[in-house]
Amino acid sequence: MLKDKLNPNGGTKLVAGKYVVHKPRIKSGLPIRNGLARLQVVMFMLKSFAVRDWWAFSEVYGMPVRLGTYHPNATQKQIDTLVDAVRNLASDAGAVVPEGMKIDIKEAKRGESGMVMFESMARWCDEQTSKAVLGQTMTTENGGSYAQANVHNEVRLDIANWDGMQLAATFNEQLIRPYIDMNWGVQENYPTVSFEEE
Repeated sequence: MLKDKLNPNGGTKLVAGKYVVHKPRIKSGLPIRNGLARLQVVMFMLKSFAVRDWWAFSEVYGMPVRLGTYHPNATQKQIDTLVDAVRNLASDAGAVVPEGMKIDIKEAKRGESGMVMFESMARWCDEQTSKAVLGQTMTTENGGSYAQANVHNEVRLDIANWDGMQLAATFNEQLIRPYIDMNWGVQENYPTVSFEEE
């Protein structure tokens, strides 16, 4: 369907022979469920949630705790002054408190295990996206052996060859045959487009 001003919701049906529409078969199943976007929407959502939680985690564990202590005989006004001083330490480097009150800054516990967990989740989502799009992860990360690189290259070539076969089929069906039929009439044999496999 072609979206246009006359029919923006439904669109206009494409005229046969005027357009070439390539619909690659990326995975098996119903054609309506094909496409990389459908495969990747879950990975996108998971990574978005992981990164959002990672930021919240970093905000909590990245700031030191400011602890104000007051004398048991302190008045409510003195306690309020201490509370204001502790709150202002978030934006200012210093505070003034009455005698007998104290502010301690406790170093936040390092949440290294949590940081590793969130980073691992984000990296895993990226790897799944790479596998779906490229068929492997080696070209997007460091390291690996020569043998592993050869295996990944074979997977890449398989995907490239499959894409080439599908694209050639689209050209033959939607471009070459209609072009020949319109210019020279129906033929017994038609030329074909093919891509050389690597």
